Amino acid sequence: MTAEQAGDGSPDLAWLRDRDFGRCLEIRQESLTKGVTREQVVEGLRPLLALPVEVVLPAHGAPTDRAALERALS
Repeated sequence: MTAEQAGDGSPDLAWLRDRDFGRCLEIRQESLTKGVTREQVVEGLRPLLALPVEVVLPAHGAPTDRAALERALS
């Protein structure tokens, strides 16, 4: 697919384009599965802080570090 064929992209991805997604590591309530709270995700990920995390590879965005993970879980 060319850039001309894609145009402004899929309306399903407009939130991605309009919100500067991927600029920092964060857990966004609106991106979670229905019925799952941000707090539940944070509690599930918090045990990672007991590990020697040096690099975090998010699904979207650039690789980051332990400090970003700590901020995201605070």
